[in-house]
Amino acid sequence: MTNAEDSAPGPGSPPMTHYASPDLADLPDDVLARIRQVQEKSGFIPNVFLALARRPAEFRAFFAYHDAVMLRDSGLTKAEKEMIVVATSAANDCTYCVISHGAILRIHSKNPHIADQVAMIHDGVIVDSGTPAEMTGSHHPHVRRFLANWFRRDRG
Repeated sequence: MTNAEDSAPGPGSPPMTHYASPDLADLPDDVLARIRQVQEKSGFIPNVFLALARRPAEFRAFFAYHDAVMLRDSGLTKAEKEMIVVATSAANDCTYCVISHGAILRIHSKNPHIADQVAMIHDGVIVDSGTPAEMTGSHHPHVRRFLANWFRRDRG
């Protein structure tokens, strides 16, 4: 596999369309090694990594920050850190991030359903919890916004 298009982002996922995927053979060795490491663990190369790989300095900065936050010993497990990332992603209305980090959370927690269980926290108070389907009756505006994004992703 020498071209990023040959390593589709995931089963059935279309290749990126806004930016040409970089030819993996043209990437710096350290960037390619990190991409291969991610591909080996996940079974595919995430689109965001291919986009970042087009600018190796930014790719390196992204992973330096990731490693500083996610790999340092903080007393939190990898799964707990991913739960925080999923919740932050939801608060920032980043459906892509919720989905991708939810997948990582399921791997680290060894629980295939954990990322589907959410607790919506507003002003330090849990305002609702459960699966998105269970929370559809909520009238809280933050829960409604999250659910609108959540169910929009299912339509495609």
